[in-house]
Amino acid sequence: MAGTSFFMASKAKLWTVVILQLLVIACGNEQAFLVGGGRTPAPAAGAQDNSQAPLMGWVNQEMQNSQFSSMAAKDTDGGLDPKLQDAEKKKKVIVVAADGSGNFKTITDAIKSVPAGNTGRVILKIKSGTYKEKVLIDKNKPFITFYGNPSSRPTIVYDGTAAKYGTFYSATVCVMSNYFMAVNIIFQNSAPKPKPGSEGGQAVALRIAGERAAFYNCDFIGYQDTLHDDSGLHYFKGCTIQGTVDFIFGDGRSYYTGCNLVSVNDAPGVSTMVAQGREKKGDMGGFSFVHCKVTGRGKQNMNRAWRGYSRVVFAYCYLDTVVTATGWDDHGISDHSGLYYGEYKCSGPGSSTTKRASYALVLNEGQAKPFIDPSFVKANQWLLPPPKLQLARHDIPTCCSSTMAGKSFSAASGTKLSATFFIFQLLLAVASGNDNTFRPMVRGESPGNSNNPLLSWVNQEMQNLQNSQMKAQSKDGGKDPKLQGAERNRTVIKVAADGSGDFKTITDAVKSIPSGNTFRTIIKIKSGTYKEKVLIEKNKPFITFLGDSGSKPTIVFDGTAAKYGTFYSATVCVMSDYFMASNVIFKNSAPKPAPGAEGGQAVALRIAGDMAAFYKCDFIGFQDTLHDDSGRHYFENCQIQGTVDFIFGDGRSLYKGCTITSVADPKGISAMIAQGREGSSDSGGFTFVNCKVTGSGKADLNRAWRSYSRVVFANCYLDSVVSPEGWADHGLSDKNLFYGEYKCSGPGASESSRVSYSMKLTDAQAKPFMDTSFIEGSSWLLSPPSAEAKRKIITVSKDGTGDFQTVTDAVNSIKTGNSQRTIIHIKSGIYTEKVTIVRSKPFVTFYGDRNAMPTIRFGGTAAVYTTMFSATVAVESNYFMAVNIIFENSAPKPRPGERGGQAVAMRISGDNAAFYNCRFLGFQDTLYDHSGRHYFKNCLIQGTVDFIFGDGRSLYESCELKSVADDVGVTAMVAQGRNSSIDAGGFSFVGCNVTGSGSAHLGRAWRGYSRVVFSHTYFASVVNTRGWDQNGFPSQNLVFGEYKCMGPGANRAGRVKYARALTDQQAAPFLSTTYIGAINWLLSPPSL
Repeated sequence: MAGTSFFMASKAKLWTVVILQLLVIACGNEQAFLVGGGRTPAPAAGAQDNSQAPLMGWVNQEMQNSQFSSMAAKDTDGGLDPKLQDAEKKKKVIVVAADGSGNFKTITDAIKSVPAGNTGRVILKIKSGTYKEKVLIDKNKPFITFYGNPSSRPTIVYDGTAAKYGTFYSATVCVMSNYFMAVNIIFQNSAPKPKPGSEGGQAVALRIAGERAAFYNCDFIGYQDTLHDDSGLHYFKGCTIQGTVDFIFGDGRSYYTGCNLVSVNDAPGVSTMVAQGREKKGDMGGFSFVHCKVTGRGKQNMNRAWRGYSRVVFAYCYLDTVVTATGWDDHGISDHSGLYYGEYKCSGPGSSTTKRASYALVLNEGQAKPFIDPSFVKANQWLLPPPKLQLARHDIPTCCSSTMAGKSFSAASGTKLSATFFIFQLLLAVASGNDNTFRPMVRGESPGNSNNPLLSWVNQEMQNLQNSQMKAQSKDGGKDPKLQGAERNRTVIKVAADGSGDFKTITDAVKSIPSGNTFRTIIKIKSGTYKEKVLIEKNKPFITFLGDSGSKPTIVFDGTAAKYGTFYSATVCVMSDYFMASNVIFKNSAPKPAPGAEGGQAVALRIAGDMAAFYKCDFIGFQDTLHDDSGRHYFENCQIQGTVDFIFGDGRSLYKGCTITSVADPKGISAMIAQGREGSSDSGGFTFVNCKVTGSGKADLNRAWRSYSRVVFANCYLDSVVSPEGWADHGLSDKNLFYGEYKCSGPGASESSRVSYSMKLTDAQAKPFMDTSFIEGSSWLLSPPSAEAKRKIITVSKDGTGDFQTVTDAVNSIKTGNSQRTIIHIKSGIYTEKVTIVRSKPFVTFYGDRNAMPTIRFGGTAAVYTTMFSATVAVESNYFMAVNIIFENSAPKPRPGERGGQAVAMRISGDNAAFYNCRFLGFQDTLYDHSGRHYFKNCLIQGTVDFIFGDGRSLYESCELKSVADDVGVTAMVAQGRNSSIDAGGFSFVGCNVTGSGSAHLGRAWRGYSRVVFSHTYFASVVNTRGWDQNGFPSQNLVFGEYKCMGPGANRAGRVKYARALTDQQAAPFLSTTYIGAINWLLSPPSL
């Protein structure tokens, strides 16, 4: 009910708006809603310029804006800035397109068209392309937004340097005005990387000197001084900032959330990513980084003191190995009393604080609190979500008349309507004076039964549209892109009632997750009983509750319908999408209600979000234990216990391998399930597959909560607790009910006395209900992090102080069919042995100490073992990981043309393998990337010929490829072996460094469909001008690509004709971990 007070205060205005919208739809005239005096339709984000803006998008935007205004109005600082409120009412859209299809060809010309003293929001919709210009937004032009297409972001680029303009004025884009916003834009300074210590090479991509600016999903690309966060309150969300030295600097008061800080520094020594310039104690400046990721190459301090009161905090951030042990730099300032450098609950290999600078702080909860949410930048006064480029508020048609009967909203609108259903109902209720419509619902009544016919109609129309959209959103071809993005960036929070975790309560852990969270956040709950009432709001998706399977934690509360209403009695209420729980007990401890008693309903879990999964969870209560409210849900190997209606709701859910246990008294007949499907187009329904129904008393499998109730039991064991009739219509017409049984067994499975309206399903009838396709699971369903939940550590040490003295003996100790993560911690030293991990031993990690990496070495050659079996370490199993390990083949360098000299250091043949900060040393055929999906990060691969070869589907990120070939002839570094057009193999190198001696092709075709792509990579002069070698294969089947690479070897003037300079669109599939399907398997390295 957030924002209700706003509606009550202004219901007349909003009701008028909604009635006008409904009337327009009734006239079939959605196109009447146009921006700019009715001339130009306002497209949805990412839509074509000539697309028409649907009504529902406008309502969503209006609601969002109203909610922001309403929340801000409650703030003691005075609410949303009145100037901003006024500006947002006067929106104008200008289209910039380099091809001439917009209002202007350049951004500069578009800005010039904005009048000085502008008081309305001006949105520059910048079409895809590269805009080479130096852009200035003067202080007298506030309320400007740059908006790009998220799937094809425009780039604004210029090559200004400090030598030519001065650092401050070298910026590609300089924003001096207030209330600026940028969405889906790439800001780049293309000046060359300055040499270490050189003068004048600073080159700013963006300077933001105005107040109250927000940046969403933007990239800032450069080298030294990329982003000048000069002054003012600023907000950055989901952005990437890339550079070498001081690539975020200034004295803004800024909040960075969900951002990536990427070092591309190849210079020796240590540099610094951030240079914050707070000047004095009363200066409000400071940078806060929350839920960010710090990665890249080189060694970096997080911040240096640009001035004497520098203030920077990193909270809940992942700090990769790029971060130095000391972490911070006082930059020669001897008085540390003015510096404020803080870290709070960060993770990753760079997060250890044991060697931090003495003046750095490990913050406690109280110290961190002012920095960990957007209140740090007073966001409640000014921060708005990015625009959707849909209808402006003032573009309301003045007339329309017709009946609304039969008019339906188009499912093609592409808007997200779950919030809008509620909005319409609330507005209609307010307009009719029927505010009681929104009291806690009592089961048995339906929104469609309202005395308000218009409300009933809207409910039905909205439900139909939701069903259509739910189906449209499921794509069997791959996982939901939002989910993919979330799983690439995981955060783990530990909850322990004994105080040994990050939080003592689950509620506090959930509160720590920012609104609009885009990362998978795993709340690892230690064994124990947590007595609390937990709410996960809709704006906090991607949360996982993870317990220990050997000792499950219990979340318990005693809420009842008498006190809270049934729906709100839940111990845990999940309103957000993409929730997951594994090995958790959800319990409502309210007493068992007497038969017929009112108000005794007591929910253990309410799941109202979409795309939720539960593995090995228990749901314990009496009446109404599990409220499977709405959305697509999956339950596997769960226990659900209760007396009456202990599974109820209108979700579309699959229960697989679950146990449904009645604890009802033996008197009378109850019902275990109450499914609430409302209409023939309602997608809701419960299917139970391979489940067991048992317990005490007598119970029907299901009663009809609403008149289109749909439940199927397939391949289930039905104990004698099931009544002979099996099902109940609960006084509703049975003609619309769908009650099916398929190949069930047990004493309760007899169909001789079943009600006439239940069905014995045929194979064809049962098929749609039998697997996860019922819930469109292919697009969202993930396995739980079960193998990682319990891990075993084995220590290997040559000096006998560990569990084993050899790596081989440690591997041999792992049981065949291993199902838990086993970490072999290898102490420093040289281990001369030939190691094989057989296929039946998955989930193995080799872990070395970063500062004293162990070496596994052997001298096998092809002449003795054949190439494939010459490997020092051969991994046949899946889910292998190696961290801080040197893999070496010590066989001598073969002479040019010598046979049998191939010598593999590592062969990886298993699927889902990751290597972090490893070195692969050898000469010919060093790394055999044989088959499967693999990830290499911050690794060194060294050799002479074909020193990366195979047919894996692998992503190499921030790695170094080093040739140690002689200066005789031309060799090849990579030999990729894809052998057909449908072969998934291929190597992608992103943000890498290609160096060394000799002259080498980037890749040669080992087989006829070889596929290799280099992106954002530095090529030293070792790269031959031709670049690639087809090796006698037809060039038309080869994929040899380069994308935005740099360095002396990146000159394409002499490249072979079949090598491709990739476009943004062609390169996109190769640039991230989606290339290797990492969403389902890739984990960060462990911390020991």
